[in-house]
Amino acid sequence: MAVLGNFTSPLGFTLVDGRNLSVAGLVASSAGAVTIADGGFALTVPGAITGSSGTLTAASIGIGGSLSVTGTASLAATGAITETAC
Repeated sequence: MAVLGNFTSPLGFTLVDGRNLSVAGLVASSAGAVTIADGGFALTVPGAITGSSGTLTAASIGIGGSLSVTGTASLAATGAITETAC
C-alpha cells in the first residue's frame, strides 16, 4: 500500500506494509492502539494518527501532520525521524 487515507477502527488498527507509505488521511482508533510497521521503507504522515497509543516503525519516519495519542507513542527508525510544524 502506498497511500493510506481516512480509516477508523474502534478497537485498534495494525498495518504491516512492504513499501514506502504515506498516511494522507485520518487514521483513528477510539479505544485501541494504532500500529504501523513499514520495515525497511519510508513512512510519512502528512495526515493524522490518533489512538490510545501509537507505534510507528520504518526505515525513516517523517511527521508533517499529527500523532496524537492518550498513552505511549513509540517511534523506531533505522534512519531519521523528523517532524515539521503543521
